[in-house]
Amino acid sequence: MKKLRIFSAVIFLLIVLIGTLNAGYFNDTFQYISPKPGAELVSKSSNIIIRAGSILPASNFNLSAIAVIEGSSSGNHNYNAVIADDQQTIIIKPIAPFQPGETVNVILNARLITAKTNRIQSSTFSFTISPKTERLLDDSFYWDEYFDISSDLTAGSESEPNPKLNSNRDVSLPYSFPNITVNCIDNPGQGFIFLGNIFPNTAHYLMILDNTGYPVYYKEMPTAGMDFKKHDNGLLSYFLYHTRYFYVMDSTYTVVDSFRCGNGYEDYTDMHDFQILDNGHVLLAAYDPQTIDMSDIVPGGNTAACVIGYIVQELDNFKNVVFQWRSWDHFEITDAAPDINLQHYRIDYCHGNTLEPDYDGNLLISCRNMDECTKINRQTGEIIWRLGGSNNEFVFINDSRGFSHQHDIRRLSNGNITLYDNGNFHEPRYSRAIEYEIDEDNKTIAQVWEFSNTPDEFGVVMGNTQRLAGGNTFIGWGSDQPIATEVKPDGSKAFELSFDDGVKCYRSFRFPWRGIAASPYLIAENIDAGFHLVFNKFGDNRIVKYYIYMGKSPEPTTIVDSTSNTYMNIYGVRDDTTYYFRVTAVDSYSNESIFSNEVEIIADLNPIYIPGDINGDGNIINSDITFGIWYFKGTTTPPDSCWNDSTNAWLYSAADVNGDCQFSGSDIIYILRFLVGFGNPPKYCPQTPPFNEE
Repeated sequence: MKKLRIFSAVIFLLIVLIGTLNAGYFNDTFQYISPKPGAELVSKSSNIIIRAGSILPASNFNLSAIAVIEGSSSGNHNYNAVIADDQQTIIIKPIAPFQPGETVNVILNARLITAKTNRIQSSTFSFTISPKTERLLDDSFYWDEYFDISSDLTAGSESEPNPKLNSNRDVSLPYSFPNITVNCIDNPGQGFIFLGNIFPNTAHYLMILDNTGYPVYYKEMPTAGMDFKKHDNGLLSYFLYHTRYFYVMDSTYTVVDSFRCGNGYEDYTDMHDFQILDNGHVLLAAYDPQTIDMSDIVPGGNTAACVIGYIVQELDNFKNVVFQWRSWDHFEITDAAPDINLQHYRIDYCHGNTLEPDYDGNLLISCRNMDECTKINRQTGEIIWRLGGSNNEFVFINDSRGFSHQHDIRRLSNGNITLYDNGNFHEPRYSRAIEYEIDEDNKTIAQVWEFSNTPDEFGVVMGNTQRLAGGNTFIGWGSDQPIATEVKPDGSKAFELSFDDGVKCYRSFRFPWRGIAASPYLIAENIDAGFHLVFNKFGDNRIVKYYIYMGKSPEPTTIVDSTSNTYMNIYGVRDDTTYYFRVTAVDSYSNESIFSNEVEIIADLNPIYIPGDINGDGNIINSDITFGIWYFKGTTTPPDSCWNDSTNAWLYSAADVNGDCQFSGSDIIYILRFLVGFGNPPKYCPQTPPFNEE
C-alpha cells in the first residue's frame, strides 16, 4: 500500500510537470478551454470544454479515450464525451462530481486530429474546485437589486384595482390586473408593448399591450415574470423567478422550450437577460456565490464573506454548455464601484445585467456594480476591451459625466451602442437613455444622443433602452414612473405609459406582433359568495361562445354554462370547498377548441377578516387570536346557539360587508369562526365590531 501511495504521488507530480512543460503549447494549440487552466472556485459539476479552432472529423479518433481526468481527492473520473453541434467543440462530461477543494488534472491524449489533419499532442492542465459544500444564497438574493441596494424604492400600493369586466373590448381582465395609464400617444412606432409588472401587493402578469394600454395578451405568474420579450426568430421568452428557468413560447402562446444554466449553476440561473442566437444557441448567465476571506483583500474585510461572481454561458441546440466565461478568471473583486461595501458580509461585486451578441460574433456584457461594460471574445473567452468603471480604457470625448450603474448595453446597426444610464453617481441623480459612437481601435467614445425626462426621472435600478426600426427609442425607466416612454429622434414623446405608484417593471419593449392562442386562457378569482371567471382566446376573432366546465375533481367534463362573453360569475358554491374549472372556445363553424388551462380554487366566501375576542374578556390581547369570517349567501338567521369544541368556536358578530369598517346599514349577519393556528390575515378593520347576540 505504501508503494502504491508513493507511485501515485510520482504520477501526480509527473502530470503537473507535463502540464507545466506543455502549457505554452496547449494555449497555442487550443482556441478555447474551460475551466481555464489554473482556474479556482470551479463548480464541482463542471464539464470540460475544449475547442481546437477547426472542424473535427466524424471519425479518426476515439472520444471515449480522449482524456484522463484525475482528482487529487476523488481519483480517476470516468466520463462521456460529445462533439457540439458546431463540429469544433468537445464537451467532456465527468460522470461523478468532483470533490470540494480538490485539484483536478486533465491529460488530453494524442488522438485528436482536426480536419486539417494536424495531430494535437498530449497536453495537460489543472484547475481547483470550489471548497463550498452547501448553497450560500437563498432566492431572496435575487431581489436585492430592488430592495437592499437602495432605500429609494417604495412598497407597492395596497389599494385594489378597479373591477375590470368586458369594457366592450375583446379581452376581459381579472380584478387583480394592474391599472395602466397611457399619458401620451403621438404617432408611436409599430407594434405592441411587452412588459411585466413586479413588486409587492400586486398580482404578477406578463402582458402585451396596444397603444391604449389595453392587453391583447396576458398571463398571470405565480411569482415575478421577468424580461418578457420577442426574439428575432419570432419566439417569445420570459424568466420565472421561482423556477429559475427561462421559458420560450411560440405565436400560439404555447411554451415550447425552457432553459437554465448548466455545469452546476442551474439553481443560480440569472433573470436579467436571455438571448437566442442566429444558430439556435442561447446566451444566459448565473450568479456564483463563494466564501472569500476579504481580510486578505481589503482592510477590515469579513473573513468569511459571501462574494458573488458572474457566470456567462452559451448553450448549443442540445443544451450543452459550449462556452463559459467566469468573472473569477478576469475581474478583481476590488473592481467594484465605490458604493459597493467590500467590508460587508455579502458582496455582489459584478452584478451582470446584459448579454448582447455583438456584430462581429463577440459578446458585450454590462456589470452594474462595476459601472463597466465589457467586450468578450466569444471564441477564446478573453477580454477585448473594458468601458467605464475603474478599468476604463476609453476616452469620453464629449460626456464628462459618463455612466453609472447602467443597464442594457445594445449594439445598433450603425455600429453605435445604446445603454440605459441609471445615473446613481450623477449630481443630482437622474437617469437617461444614451447613444454613443464608439471607436474600438482608438479607444474613444462620443455621445451622439441622449434623452432624460422632464422633470428628471431617477430609476435607481432596472431599466432598458431599445432603438426601434423607425428611429424612435423605447425607454423602460425601471424602478421609477412612468414605466415606459417612447421618444422620437428630436426628443419629443411619441408614447408614455404608467402603472399605479409602487408597481414597477424590470424592462419594457415594443415589437411587431401577431399571436393567436392555441387554447383559451382562464383565471378564476374569489368574489362575495362565488367565483369570477375570465377567459380569453387571445387574438382569435372567430370565437362566438365559451363552454364552462366545472367539477369537484380535476379535469372536469361537465358543462355548467356557456356564454358569448369572456367572463362569468359563478354562485351557489360551498365555502371551503375546492372546485376545478376549465373552458373551451367555439367558433362560428361550431368547432370547439382544446381545453384551457385548469384552475383549482377554494371557495372563500368572506371578503374581510376581523380580530376576535376568544376568551370573552372584551379585550383583543394576550390569549386572543385572529378570527376569520365566513359569509353564507342567503343566510338571514344564524344558528340558534354558539358551538364550541377543542378546535373550533362559533360566535355571532355583525360584519362589514362593504368594507368601510362601519357595522351598520347594508351590513348583514355574519358567522364568526375561530381557526386554531390561523396566521395573520391579509387585512382587517382596526376595531372589533359590536357583539351581536340575536
